[in-house]
Amino acid sequence: MAKLKILAIEDDEAIIKLYELALTTEIFELKTARDGKEGLKFYKDWQPDINLAGHNAACHHRLCESTGDTS
Repeated sequence: MAKLKILAIEDDEAIIKLYELALTTEIFELKTARDGKEGLKFYKDWQPDINLAGHNAACHHRLCESTGDTS
């Protein structure tokens, strides 16, 4: 069974560590980006199943606009 791909965009190192501890399992494959620019590149290249974006992640609004997510 293929792992669910999760992209976490977060600029807080402590939260990134938490994501890594909680989401690095046999079920999930996790990639982390430190800002919106890096996150957008990962999103386009890797096409994750789930996206997590921190409130303060730089350029989050541009990531949402680029992917069509308006929520």
